[in-house]
Amino acid sequence: MEKVERWTGAFQFREYLDRAGGVPEVDLPPEVPGVYFITGRRWSGPLCDMAESLYVGKAYAAASGGLRGRLGDFVSSLLGFHGPLKTSGGRHNGGITVNLLCRNAARNPLELFLAWFPMPEASEQQVLDKERKLIDKLNPICNRTGERRKSGRTKSDGDLRHNPAA
Repeated sequence: MEKVERWTGAFQFREYLDRAGGVPEVDLPPEVPGVYFITGRRWSGPLCDMAESLYVGKAYAAASGGLRGRLGDFVSSLLGFHGPLKTSGGRHNGGITVNLLCRNAARNPLELFLAWFPMPEASEQQVLDKERKLIDKLNPICNRTGERRKSGRTKSDGDLRHNPAA
């Protein structure tokens, strides 16, 4: 029998962040290693590309906050707290990439969705392997590298305008 993964989410950023006093401690990602997934549409059940895969990331260093710290960096960059270019100041390159994709599509990043999968006992290599497997399976728009583009394993240009959040 295949082991079922227990993801937390998917939460729409608008609903997740828009609370009096911010996100309660109990609802924050844990300060442990793990992986996370950003999508353009709400999803539930097994991960699939039907969720409009945008970005897969990892967090390993528990000393810098694990998933909580890495996702905090992602959110600040997603919401535009970075310079004009991907090489400018900013805390998370993936967050900057998704932000720029949203800007180009005239889409509010608060319409996107977030989920995470804690891996508290995992080694750094196990977290990296999990991230790579998810990227290969889901082919997220903002994780595409030149090598993957050349292999023909990508979709269109990542236009978000035609896919409003569900």
